[in-house]
Amino acid sequence: MDIKYLKITDSRLEEFTHSAPDAIESQDPLWISIFTEDRNEIAEQLGGVIHDELAIEHVLEPGNSTRIRFTDRWAVLDFNTVVKAVPVDTEYITFLVKEDLLITIVDKARASMEEIISQMNSLPLPADEGLMHVVYLIFHELSSENLDAVANARKRVDKLAEIIDERPKDVEPSNIMSIKRDLVVIFGVLEDEYYSIGFLPKLRFQTGTAKYREHFAETARGLEHLKKSVERTEDRLESIHLQYMLSLQDLTNKRLSTLTILQAIFVPLTLIAGIYGMNFAFIPELKWDYGYFWIMGLMVVIVVCELWYFYKHDWFK
Repeated sequence: MDIKYLKITDSRLEEFTHSAPDAIESQDPLWISIFTEDRNEIAEQLGGVIHDELAIEHVLEPGNSTRIRFTDRWAVLDFNTVVKAVPVDTEYITFLVKEDLLITIVDKARASMEEIISQMNSLPLPADEGLMHVVYLIFHELSSENLDAVANARKRVDKLAEIIDERPKDVEPSNIMSIKRDLVVIFGVLEDEYYSIGFLPKLRFQTGTAKYREHFAETARGLEHLKKSVERTEDRLESIHLQYMLSLQDLTNKRLSTLTILQAIFVPLTLIAGIYGMNFAFIPELKWDYGYFWIMGLMVVIVVCELWYFYKHDWFK
């Protein structure tokens, strides 16, 4: 487990290396950013800071109940976000918030969170509203990464449509199902985020809630547009899937048509062979000197006539 302690001053984030109990004695709002693959470590490391068994229970089992939960001391938010585009992978990022203290917990989204910290170090933070501004920026940046996931899914659908138009045989059903699964996951993430963002202004902050209400509403509108984009992409993928199924059906029909033509050609030939293969003692044609050549010629004529008939009636198209 790796922990970063960041003071939120009027001008920037200030990282320091004190222990958690020492850090919270600071007069400035504090952001504790935690990177861990095992959330059970959090209870051991931050039990003295959180002091709330119910909040720790929510931290250890993210996503098992409502996204926003309030305890006596904390507001707990599970924020689901996309961390990998192909195949789509997600992670619950947990926020613990109380007056002048923010704790974030991530695993797979570590790179994104560290990039956000780096960006914030170069940006001025509003005076007296630093903690609220940090929460807004974290949420906004993580949710905006969904745009890349949606754009990537649309590119995959466009590529799939191109292949189906040109080389439908090269498409595997698993390719279509994989994109469908990813679109469902992305839409679920957007639904979670859209639901959660409506509660963000209700978190227990000292100042800034009213001012940032419109900022959160703007982010929510962006999520709404992304949801509609995913729905349109899903509709297009369904159309492409139908086109693919029709292409396979057409290919099957062509193969059956070829087999039908071959069967039609060989049926009269088989009939002739069957007649002269019967075990009767007297079949006059068997005594002809040129009977074999006459029968072979008749078969050739039958085949030529059938091919001409099929060609004239567009059976080969």
